[in-house]
Amino acid sequence: MRLGTMTAGRASWRGPAAALGVAALALAGVATAVPAAADIDGDTLTVDLVGVNDFHGRIDEGLKVSTDADGTVTIADENTGAAARLAAAVEDVRADNADTVFVGAGDLFGASTFTSMIGDDIPTTDVFNAMGLDVSSVGNHEFDQGIATLKERIDGTGDFAGHALDWPYLGANVYDESTGDPALQEYDVIETANGASIAFIGVVTQETPSLVTPAGIAGLDFGDPADAVDRVIEENTEVADADAIVVLIHDGGANAAAVTDTATHFGRFVQDMADRGDIAGIFSGHTHVMYEVAVDGMPVIQTGSFGANLGRITLSFAVTGSGDTRELSLSGAASDMIPLSWKDDEGATVYYPVPEGNDVVDAVKDVVRTAVEAAEELGGQVIGHVSDDLNRAVQSEVDAETGEPIENRGGESTIGNLIADAQIWAIDEQAATDDLPVVAFMNPGGIRTDIKYGTDGTVTYKQAATVQPFANTLNTFDLTGAQIKQVLEEQWQPEGASRPFLKLGLSGMWYFYDPAAPTGEHITYVEIGGEQLDPDATYRVVANNFLASGGDNFTTLGEGADYADSGIVDLAAFVDYFKAAEAAGEVVTPDYDQRAIGVHWNTSQEDTYRVGEEISLDLSSMLFSTNEPKPEVLGLALVNPDTEETVDLGTTPLDPSIVDTTDEVGRAQVRLTVPEIDGLGEDPQAWRLQVTDAVNGYSVWFGVALTAAAASPTPTDTASPTPTPTTSATPAPTPSVTVPGGSMPDTGADVDLAAIVGVLLLLNGAAAVAVARRRRSSARD
Repeated sequence: MRLGTMTAGRASWRGPAAALGVAALALAGVATAVPAAADIDGDTLTVDLVGVNDFHGRIDEGLKVSTDADGTVTIADENTGAAARLAAAVEDVRADNADTVFVGAGDLFGASTFTSMIGDDIPTTDVFNAMGLDVSSVGNHEFDQGIATLKERIDGTGDFAGHALDWPYLGANVYDESTGDPALQEYDVIETANGASIAFIGVVTQETPSLVTPAGIAGLDFGDPADAVDRVIEENTEVADADAIVVLIHDGGANAAAVTDTATHFGRFVQDMADRGDIAGIFSGHTHVMYEVAVDGMPVIQTGSFGANLGRITLSFAVTGSGDTRELSLSGAASDMIPLSWKDDEGATVYYPVPEGNDVVDAVKDVVRTAVEAAEELGGQVIGHVSDDLNRAVQSEVDAETGEPIENRGGESTIGNLIADAQIWAIDEQAATDDLPVVAFMNPGGIRTDIKYGTDGTVTYKQAATVQPFANTLNTFDLTGAQIKQVLEEQWQPEGASRPFLKLGLSGMWYFYDPAAPTGEHITYVEIGGEQLDPDATYRVVANNFLASGGDNFTTLGEGADYADSGIVDLAAFVDYFKAAEAAGEVVTPDYDQRAIGVHWNTSQEDTYRVGEEISLDLSSMLFSTNEPKPEVLGLALVNPDTEETVDLGTTPLDPSIVDTTDEVGRAQVRLTVPEIDGLGEDPQAWRLQVTDAVNGYSVWFGVALTAAAASPTPTDTASPTPTPTTSATPAPTPSVTVPGGSMPDTGADVDLAAIVGVLLLLNGAAAVAVARRRRSSARD
């Protein structure tokens, strides 16, 4: 037991649109944002704009791939792959209308699945080249490797030689910070087969600097998207004079309602565009949500993500005159969504039909096949085993397309904590620095999938690479204790951020927080390496270079000292961690101890509690949110740290309900009345209020000061007394104790305050083994 000034602690002992109910906007029922020609004396020209957003390299999504013992790779049905289905849908629209333009709204690659990622996303860009993508806005993930690499990719130079992009990547609001000049192409004007000129302006979310590694975009300024659109139209007559102007933006609404909510930044952008009166439609992205919304007659759409749908905006033009006098006037705009898979009446997945003998589709399948074969060879290597699932946190909502719970980046996760553990291990094991870190942080957005136990717990290189696809390097640096506390406060994101809370994976530390506290005052207690955090001390930290540069609005992580790039790629650290366990004959086991627990005192921890008085506090974040073991109750007890006397106070229910976007799953109300305890007197005694999760095998405790019940008042004689003069008397002092961290006065009571602090000892090995057995079976129950 460690003595000190701690007031708390813990211990462990181990088909068609109609098929999805998507209603297209009827052309006749949608007013155009551009006035129609007064007299339409010619034909109507129809232009179909089809688009995709947030594809994220899912070229092989939906494929069933197997590898024989001799290494032969077999794809069960190439027509089920996302890239093939997307190409087929685009080709079908082109077959029906020669005036078709294929567009993107960013994040076409980056955060990709293994098949594309292991090929540096060249397979994905080759796929879009084969499809004939006409134009796209950039997304934040296009900047994952920095602006220099993005430009090499666009131009087909360096590592991308022979794979130049055949489409312009637009970023009108991305500027050179020193000159103010655009850093990327801003717009493109495309003339369709029958002569309609469509101007496309591309912009990207202004949050990009907080979403990618800052070092990779040093010298860039991400300006206001609406201002950029206004400027491009004003400065370029070929844009202003086009038959229609369409915006491609890598930003979007959290849902359909947010598109028209001007209290949101995207809602304001959309209304600004509608108010202009000359924007024919908007393709959006970033939020991975499917919607179709008409704002003052201007269609605003997003297709969801991962190639789930092909979005379409149909523009109708009235044609007057001919030859040199021919003019087009926009007369209508409509949208619809083409699903690329759906469920039939029996719940079976139906895939969009892929034709045979189509040159474009066949070229796409060739690229995918080659990429799959290469990835299978590289990714099939077994690197280790797990005893149970390693999961991300989830929301209560289920993804309508996949049937899986939606990821919650605001919740603590076993896989996030394990990755942080692996990072500390890798720096230590490889002696990458003389000053070894004691704390690791991992951002939830850098964890792209789970590792499932499956049938035998096998983990392959491909699985590990899909979890961490960004190829970040591990940086070490110094932070003060005060800075570490501030980093934890920055999990509560600034106003306007796309997510209100981002839960960091942690290693080497744990903390208490008050969910009801004001901004900047949530963190109430931090412990590193078994010692209470010293705000003035310096601690060595490890994090990936994205976080170490202040990414995801964790600006304090970019304000440390003595930064050193270890040269270790995060994926390599993760893979080596598994390999080391395998070599030692061990399996990697999820840690079910909570490294962050919410504590809100309704009474005060600083008070002295008499027998018969109530102690009241609320706990949260006592559980993980997926299939981890979940007790129904928490055990309550008062423990004397001197004598180890334990007073059992029963249990309190534990609520496993998920609280979306937060880390609050696992809530309990602790309400207890201090019982009669032998030995309690008027002098306060230091006890621990202990809360135990018997299923997962850990406890937390809080120091409390207890005294005997107040003495009953001495009866007084009720007979009429003889009046005598009275004088003011000084009341006798009430003995009290200063609880560490509190502000109660010291009245001289002789109390050993060391008894109020410390951490519970580990229980015996048999208990630890029992817990481990439960853990190994839990994921397969």
